[in-house]
Order: sequence, then structure tokens, then C-alpha cells
Amino acid sequence: MTNPIYRLHTEAQDRSRLSFPQAFVPIPYLLAVFVMWVSLSVVIVGALAFGKYTLPLANPFSIYADIFPGQSTSSISAWGFLCDTTDASSYSISLEKECRFSPTTGIFSRVDVTISDDTINQISFIVRENILRMGDFAQLSETTDFRVLHSALFFSWHGNLGMASITSTIGRSLPFRFVWKVAFTDMNYPPKASDR
Repeated sequence: MTNPIYRLHTEAQDRSRLSFPQAFVPIPYLLAVFVMWVSLSVVIVGALAFGKYTLPLANPFSIYADIFPGQSTSSISAWGFLCDTTDASSYSISLEKECRFSPTTGIFSRVDVTISDDTINQISFIVRENILRMGDFAQLSETTDFRVLHSALFFSWHGNLGMASITSTIGRSLPFRFVWKVAFTDMNYPPKASDR
């Protein structure tokens, strides 16, 4: 015969085992749900972070249209450029003026302009660090005719010869490299001696 206290104890254990397994969730199932939840969170945060690198809505070069190569120098003073005159006789040009402007906002940290004979011949944009990717720039430039040479990209744009200097980050394909400088030069610059 069994001890009545032992029998009561084992019956209570049996009753608790019968009611508890219906509500019990196995640990591997909880772990799988947790991993899926964390993965989904990472995907959402990653998508939001990647969204920061989308193409800007406006072309950043369009506000500088009045000081692109071929334009007269009348607009230079309105922008607040600081200019220096240099002797460029070695390039068969009598005098050349270099002007520099540093915007406080926007994607460009500096804009340089080269002037001779009261005409803008070249404009260069220094891009703020890690702002403009090559793929985004290709869409902004509205051309598909690119030539890559080392870490520079050459193209034709609105009658100007364009050059984009790109970072040489190892392991990144061309569309994901950052542009650090963009220059546009009048295709007729420097003028031939017979043109003057």
C-alpha cells in the first residue's frame, strides 16, 4: 500500500502536467520568432538608411547656369566670387582670372571659375564628402556617353567637356563610388591664336 501523502503529491503533479503543456510554447519556436523579428527590424532600418542616398530631386548644377562656360562674366560679382588675375602666357592666353566661391549650403563646398577675355571658360565644383555617388551623377548629367580613365569620368554636356573625379575606393563598383569634383570646360577653350 502506498503512502497517502505520496499519493496526494503525485496526483497534484499529474494534474499540473495535464494543464500546463497546453499553454507551454517550446523554446526553439520562441527563438525562431525572435530571430525573424530581429531580421525584419534590420531590413526596415536598412531600407530607411539606404533611402538617405536617393537621387536629389533638383539638379544641383542648374542654379549655376548663368556662370557656366561660354557665359559672360557679368554674373560673377552677384555670386560673391573672389578673383585673382594670373599671367598665363605659357598657355598662349594673355591674362586669366581665377575666381572662387564657397557656398555655405548645398552639396558643393567650393565653386571655381576660370575667366579669360571676359568669358567664363571653365567651372569646377568641389563636392562635399560622401554626398554624390557616381550612379546619381550619371542620372543628373542626362548623358550616357561616358569615358572612364583611371579615377576620372569624361563626358560631353551642353557643349562643354565634363570631367568627374571619383574616389578610388577598392571593392566598390563605379556607380557606388563618390564624386569629389566635377569640372566643365568650354570645348573651344583655349582659343587658337588665329581665333583671337
